[in-house]
Amino acid sequence: MSENKGVWVFSEVYDIALELLGKGRELADKTKTELSAILIGSNVQDKAAELAKYGADTVFAVDNQGLERFQAEAYLGILHNLAVAYHPKIILIGSTRNGKPLAARLATRLEAGCIPDCTRMSIDESGRLVGERITYGGNAFAKITFKSGPQIVTVPARAFEKPEKKDRSGKDCELGFAA
Repeated sequence: MSENKGVWVFSEVYDIALELLGKGRELADKTKTELSAILIGSNVQDKAAELAKYGADTVFAVDNQGLERFQAEAYLGILHNLAVAYHPKIILIGSTRNGKPLAARLATRLEAGCIPDCTRMSIDESGRLVGERITYGGNAFAKITFKSGPQIVTVPARAFEKPEKKDRSGKDCELGFAA
């Protein structure tokens, strides 16, 4: 696989995706790479333009009427195919009822690691993601560093602030999908 680059953000819950863009922008700036948002669903073109205003440099929009409701296999296939084609370094996924198993399955397919429920993230001196999660019933934090990429983490709602909307635009990449 070629060198991994870029920070990606995905959540089927739009508000969580916006929160992830704030932290994603910070991580992308620290690693001097692009921030991409992935949007999957039906009639998502308006939301795709809005994600750029919240910090995404590129928006991968997969718009199909058959994707109106979350479908684990279809969403997993889309994310896997995108990751194989574009080689992201970091993938942030909303820690939702659907997002956690989706992230774990994506990590398995990509032969990568996955840290669930990260509430803190930073980049170490070698450019690797360091994720922190609460352990022991809230009494301690576990720091986890990845050895290879892609580096996949799930992030719970309200772990990070939603960024301010700015007057900016990004690249839209519309992708077709036969449902």
